[in-house]
Amino acid sequence: MRIPGVVPLLFASTFGRLAYGMVSLAIFFKVEQATDSVALAGIAVGTQSLTAALTAGPRGHLVDRFGQTRPLLFFTPLYALTCYLLAFAPVSDAWIVVLSALIGLSAPPLNISIRPLWLDIVGQDRVRMAYSLDGAYHNLLQLLGPVIATLIALSALAGGTPLGDAARHPAVRREHTDGIVPFHKLSQWLTYSLIEPLQWAGIGVERLDGLTALAEYRNGGLLVDL
Repeated sequence: MRIPGVVPLLFASTFGRLAYGMVSLAIFFKVEQATDSVALAGIAVGTQSLTAALTAGPRGHLVDRFGQTRPLLFFTPLYALTCYLLAFAPVSDAWIVVLSALIGLSAPPLNISIRPLWLDIVGQDRVRMAYSLDGAYHNLLQLLGPVIATLIALSALAGGTPLGDAARHPAVRREHTDGIVPFHKLSQWLTYSLIEPLQWAGIGVERLDGLTALAEYRNGGLLVDL
């Protein structure tokens, strides 16, 4: 981390990699909210993921052939434009799928553009350590991306009040958490498991009555413990 250039390179990659981590859930939330169709939202996310996977190789080949700058200058504005159109333009169901496909197709080849730079920054002796650091940082941002996308979407759905690790569904009817269904089972288990040790350590935990019920994995993960 003390080598000149390491921190700037990691920082420069942060927002693009966060966007990659956020995009699938952001598409799902946006399409489901706009169309009231979970099926169409799933199709949109699947289309985006499929086109991104199928074109990853060709986009990487462009970096090999033309270097990092020219492909990034082409794909980045196109990616931003398609995301903007899907988020704000009033489009039909068919155009939602088309734009989702274009988002996957135009994803900037960030990782393959960043990796060769490590050799220039740290040298041959430390490049493996740099790759490990880069991979760990990439994975961290991939974990944070869906969390950020969820918080943004749920804050909007709740009129600016964050709902935490949960989503809204009209079929859920409870006195204090009406219309709210747990979203990520594992993070909820982690939250519940940390409460008692924190209290044992003398740390106060407030608003325990605001915790949502745990999702029941043995029932398929789609039902709610009531």
